[in-house]
This record gives sequence, C-alpha cells and structure tokens, in this order.
Amino acid sequence: MNQTQRNVQSYLLMKLASAGFTVVFFWFFCLTMTGDWYQSFGSMQELKIWPIIYLYGISSSLVIDLILKYVSRNREPIKAALYIFFGLAYFSYSLKYNSFAAFVFVGAFGVVFALVYYWGTFIFKKMQWHSYIFAFALPIILFVWMNVSAMDRQVNWKETYTQSALNTYEATFDYFNGSKEIPVHVQKGQILRFKIVWDTQGVGNGGATGQHVTKPNGKYAPMEKTSDHQTLVRIEENGTYKIVADAAINNSAYGCHSAYPTP
Repeated sequence: MNQTQRNVQSYLLMKLASAGFTVVFFWFFCLTMTGDWYQSFGSMQELKIWPIIYLYGISSSLVIDLILKYVSRNREPIKAALYIFFGLAYFSYSLKYNSFAAFVFVGAFGVVFALVYYWGTFIFKKMQWHSYIFAFALPIILFVWMNVSAMDRQVNWKETYTQSALNTYEATFDYFNGSKEIPVHVQKGQILRFKIVWDTQGVGNGGATGQHVTKPNGKYAPMEKTSDHQTLVRIEENGTYKIVADAAINNSAYGCHSAYPTP
C-alpha cells in the first residue's frame, strides 16, 4: 500500500470513526435523559439518527472539507462555523415548528451534535486502535442490540375491540416488547382523539412505554395534548392513520380509549 492509499484509508476511517463516536454519544445522551435503554433506542429510531449521521453527517463533512480547500486562513474557525451551519440547516429544513423557541431548541440540538462530529475529526485524525472501535465495533454492536431489542414479542397476548359511540381497544399480556398498531380510517380535516391508559400495577421490575401516530405515508403525525389528558391529531390527508403503542414491560395491560375521528 503506497502513501496515497494509506492517506485515503486514514481519511475514510476518520469519517467513519467520527460518525460512530457521534452515534454513541447520542445514545448515551438519550440513555442519561430517559434512564431506560428501550426508550433511548426508541428516541434514536424516532429521530432517524443513523441515516442523519451516516448519510447527511458524513456527506456534509465531505462538502466542508472540499470548501476548506479554497480557504487559506482561519481554517479551523471557518470549519467550526460550517459544521454549525450544516447542523442547524438539516433541522430547519426538515422539521416544522410552532414557535421560534422550538426552532431555537431543536436547532441548538442539531448544532451540538454537529460539533460532536467535528470534535471527532480531531480525535480520530490518526489511525489508532480506538478509531477502529468507534468506526466499526461500537456502532455495529449498538445497531444489532437496538434492532434485536426492538423485535416484537408478545406473551399471553389477549385483545378486545369495542365499536360504539366510544371506540375502545384493550389488551392484556404477560410480556410485551415492541409496537402495536391500531389503524383508524380518517379523512382530511377531521380530528383524531385518543387516550392510551397503561395499567402497570404489580409490575415489580418496571418498564418503558410510549406512543406515536403515523400518517398513511409512514411519517410521524404531530400530536397535541388536551386539558382532559387526551391526545389530539389533526388529520392532514385521507387514509389510514395508525396509533402506535410502544413498550418493553411485564405483566400489564393497556387500553386505547376514545379513538375516533370528529369533524
């Protein structure tokens, strides 16, 4: 292997190690905030962290390096500013906000993790043993662990549907790890209201639960909370919306009440 090939290998390894470092950092951040590995994995899946970092993040880093080829002075401050710009640009383009405060919060979130990637480019400039760990070992372990733990598993699952003026769905189980979808057929302009109640009495070892709603195209639908603790979704297109309950929990039950569309 000649020097040029070694330089290219070192460069690509640095990019992969920086991406792996950012993924691990984000997972540890989510784990610290939620205190539960299942919820931390759910946060990573919901925010699509893997494609953001490995596709958008690495591509942005390559573009930044290309721009810096034409910069002769103050390269590092300009490099940091470009990482901040690309970190903010993704969220400002791909997400919608109800307020400027929300934009600032999520934008700052993107900037922080862009700078974590930027920090990684310093750490992994040389081909050292820890570069391979963050480039391959840790991301692969984390990816496999996340996907294995996310596999749906239901033990002694029993469910009941009730169709009336107040539609209900109820399920009992000894163990539930994964997601359960409740389809609701709606039309544009309607409002979907629902309330998921988890009965976790007697659960000695705890568990993690969550919920979200997907549109017919598979994207997440914005949810609002009402004063009576229901969840409200404003229907933006005709089709089947899905109420999704996520959990990793033992010996429990949950019910979805008042799942109905209104004009």
